[in-house]
Amino acid sequence: MNILLLIHLMAVCAWVGGAIYERFFVLRAVDYAKGTNYEARMVQIMLKAVPYFKVVTALLILSGLAMILINAQGSFSWFVHWSWLSLKVYIMIALMVFGFGFINPLLNKVTAHIKLAIEKDQKVTDETRAAVRRIGVLLDIAHFGVIVNVILGVTKFF
Repeated sequence: MNILLLIHLMAVCAWVGGAIYERFFVLRAVDYAKGTNYEARMVQIMLKAVPYFKVVTALLILSGLAMILINAQGSFSWFVHWSWLSLKVYIMIALMVFGFGFINPLLNKVTAHIKLAIEKDQKVTDETRAAVRRIGVLLDIAHFGVIVNVILGVTKFF
């Protein structure tokens, strides 16, 4: 159980650290590169963080579920009863649906545009810039959900 908790906490730190780096450094660098030849490369760097976040999110989900199932002795009764733990799980499920439903399609669209821009040595279009800004906003919403989950995990209000 302690190993799972350690893996879970390390994944939380990696997720939060990656989110801070992405928000305050990578997205800012993309903004500074606006209109230059480097803008497409900066967006490409931002997009290369996606596999990192997928792995960290998978570690979070798997270690969290494993700890829950071990603690609940294989029972899923925690899922239907209202508690801080079930709220954390509901938030995580909502974040996953939000990510797969809203963020991933936009990431795929931007990836295709950036790949084309780099291949043809063109600058980033206004449509792609707008999509990158939307990704930033959507990621901020997801980050807020993670912050709420971290607060719930640390405080256990109810």
